[in-house]
Amino acid sequence: MFLDRKVRCIAMGLCVLSDLIVCSLKSSAIQIKIG
Repeated sequence: MFLDRKVRCIAMGLCVLSDLIVCSLKSSAIQIKIG
């Protein structure tokens, strides 16, 4: 039970992390296009 919650927490963290990475990549790509 506890392990399942921990795994879910890690998965959520990874999802959020990948979202942040994608967002930063997109914004940097936009900045490169503008600049």
